[in-house]
Amino acid sequence: MKKAIGQRGSWFAKVDDEKFPCVHKYWLKKLEYHDPYVRESDGFPASKLNEFIDAIRTGQRVILTDDTPHMGPEGYPAGFTRKAYVAVYQVEEVRFDETDGLRFRQATAPCALMRESTQRRDMRAATAKPDCKQNLTGLA
Repeated sequence: MKKAIGQRGSWFAKVDDEKFPCVHKYWLKKLEYHDPYVRESDGFPASKLNEFIDAIRTGQRVILTDDTPHMGPEGYPAGFTRKAYVAVYQVEEVRFDETDGLRFRQATAPCALMRESTQRRDMRAATAKPDCKQNLTGLA
């Protein structure tokens, strides 16, 4: 089982020296991902946002993360604390605009990652699906 390694504050993590954008499990509903608040108008720097969106569009693979949301005064997440990296999966139909945020569809079954709590640094194995035996390069 593969392991993702990232740094606090980064929107990316590495698996086998390959860098992937990280997306929050909070915004994934079945196979559809929609983060309506990842926009420049919500305070994200354009350069960081463009690098993130471009990486999803061109690589079409992401790391799904399990996070604790920090709710803002308007009742939606104002930020997240990453708890674990869950899986890598291929995406399709990537769409982004300032009005609607980021949307895409999960295209493949997730390839489970070794889960390491970023708060306690304790190791626990994620249960891999039987069909997730391919190398990550096989997802491309």
